[in-house]
Amino acid sequence: MLFANPLVPIDFSEGSRAALELAARLTCERLTLLYVHDDQSSAAMLNVVGIEKLLAEVNDRAVAAARTSLQRWAEEALGAAIPYAIRVRVGWPPQGILAEIEEGGHDLVVMATHGRTGLSRAVAGSVAERVLRRSPVPVLTIR
Repeated sequence: MLFANPLVPIDFSEGSRAALELAARLTCERLTLLYVHDDQSSAAMLNVVGIEKLLAEVNDRAVAAARTSLQRWAEEALGAAIPYAIRVRVGWPPQGILAEIEEGGHDLVVMATHGRTGLSRAVAGSVAERVLRRSPVPVLTIR
């Protein structure tokens, strides 16, 4: 077995589904599905003084929904064939993915890239590129 503990960051795009399916073919030991909820996007939408409680509630609901969706994705893609773990972090996605790589002892990252170019890439940035540049383990991207 080449990789025993791959990490698959999920953003719920079709590319993420393809990355999960590919990772499942690369291992039979264990996969970890990770979603990083960008709490700064919630803060930007609710940037009003005095609504910290509402912001915390929005983030809590987003995390709960992500856990449910990750569980469904894992069951659909992996079934009982491959053991898996589900992780949800809150924060900036590249940083959350890199922290999970270190803390989870992962030996490979399989992730989707949206293939943005030009202005949309400059504005949105590239999570995959940031992870690729700083990851201590191999990163396999799929588009």
